[in-house]
Amino acid sequence: MDDSVKEKIRKLALQNAVEHEGKTQDKIILSKALGTIPELRKIVKEVAPIISDIVNSINQIPFEQQKSEIAKEFPDLLAEKPKKEEREGLPPLEGAEQGKVITRFPPSQTDTPTLGTQRLQ
Repeated sequence: MDDSVKEKIRKLALQNAVEHEGKTQDKIILSKALGTIPELRKIVKEVAPIISDIVNSINQIPFEQQKSEIAKEFPDLLAEKPKKEEREGLPPLEGAEQGKVITRFPPSQTDTPTLGTQRLQ
């Protein structure tokens, strides 16, 4: 495995460690690495011990030093990501009037619609 792939794995491990107060796990980094670097999927058995070594070395570094290393080597990871606006509840329905409720039943094979045989929509 070349050094550029090891550097990408180190970047993933450092980012995860800083997000989790200085500790990361090799299985998490392995899954992230396999997701972001597709060519590693063919050599998982070879990659797993290397990832474990990288994660162990990062876990031994103090949290503040991890932060400074990310700031120095990977400043793009420290940029604040815009937060999505969270909405509460369902969006308002177009043309709906407060207090008027319409319930629809899907077509059924039986003649008599009952609540036991119908899904409410």
